[in-house]
Amino acid sequence: MLRNKRGQEGASNAATLVLFIGFIIVVYLLMIPPEARDELLGENETGDTTGTTPGETAQTVLLLESPGSLFPKQQKSFEHPLNQIVLSARTEDRVILNKQSIYVMSSKLDRKSESLRFNFDTKRQEIEGLLLSFNVRIGSGRLIITLNNHEVFNGFLKQGPSEPIQINPDLIGDKNVLEISVSGVPWYRFWGRNQYELRDLKLIASVKQKDTLEAITTFRLSKQEVDEFESGYLRFLVECATRGRAGVLRVYLNGRLISSSVPSCPGYEKIDLVQEDLFTGGNDIRFELSDGSLYLTNNVVKIQIKEPTWPVYYFEINSSVWETISDGDASVKLELEFVENDKENAALFIINGRKVYIETDETSYTKDITGYMREGSNYIRVIPEREMHLATLKVFVEE
Repeated sequence: MLRNKRGQEGASNAATLVLFIGFIIVVYLLMIPPEARDELLGENETGDTTGTTPGETAQTVLLLESPGSLFPKQQKSFEHPLNQIVLSARTEDRVILNKQSIYVMSSKLDRKSESLRFNFDTKRQEIEGLLLSFNVRIGSGRLIITLNNHEVFNGFLKQGPSEPIQINPDLIGDKNVLEISVSGVPWYRFWGRNQYELRDLKLIASVKQKDTLEAITTFRLSKQEVDEFESGYLRFLVECATRGRAGVLRVYLNGRLISSSVPSCPGYEKIDLVQEDLFTGGNDIRFELSDGSLYLTNNVVKIQIKEPTWPVYYFEINSSVWETISDGDASVKLELEFVENDKENAALFIINGRKVYIETDETSYTKDITGYMREGSNYIRVIPEREMHLATLKVFVEE
């Protein structure tokens, strides 16, 4: 009985010792660096190793990415030629008021005057000179003429064609009244009268068409040009149609004033553009000239877009894996999986600074890139030649 009790105590002490040793091992594994722990446990640092069966090769994945849609390098500069522009201050003489016969009189007992109303479009037209002409058939007293309540003539006229009366064109508005009357008789001519009969009255204006000093041209921009805008400008050659300098040339882009200056003739004008003023699709440029005549030729809008960026992927090859590769016991493969079937996919792969051109119409593509590898940090940059959709990019070590 005593012997059995001693045997039970020995077994209990052995179990306690085993548990204590196990606890010490667990604590040790938790405290040592992860690299040493993985090496003790037989794990690989460089990636996931696929399980193998007899006859199959082991794979260690170094890099696994899903790049998605990739776009090629496109032109950085886009030019948009514009129509030639003519801005000319065309002036013509025009009769803006015409009356065949007018009779005005003034006496102690009666008075008769004439009010002639007419309209003028001051928004689209500008008057540079204004003349009033008529023939005097009967005349006595002082003839008084006002335009919009401003006196423009007050004097005696003889029978026959009168000298044209110059009128300040600034008096003209959109709605106008020309009033003609005659002065009153003196007190001692109780039964007398002053009177004028005018024939063929004409108000002649030198009219400049404002719309000939304005022109609009349109150009279209793609979404890429607007979204990836880096810089841009509008350039045109200015030629004056008349001697001397022209007036002020104002340039508007989509309603915003981007330039206001007196151009030198002949000479090129260059106006910088900013992204905020540009629209995807149609863009309007409006030219306005205050005076004179200009020809705008060689008109062009030039847009520079940003340099496109392509993905770069990094991966590591540690010393133990590199030793296996250097000894020739393993190779490094690049594997590509494309989304679309029967499409020609082409791209330049820059692997650690060395260029590899790949072109295939297969969904899957594998290439040995062992000779491009190095110990430590490695990288791959993908530059597509045309648009392509890359589902998977994988780099792995095959033993």
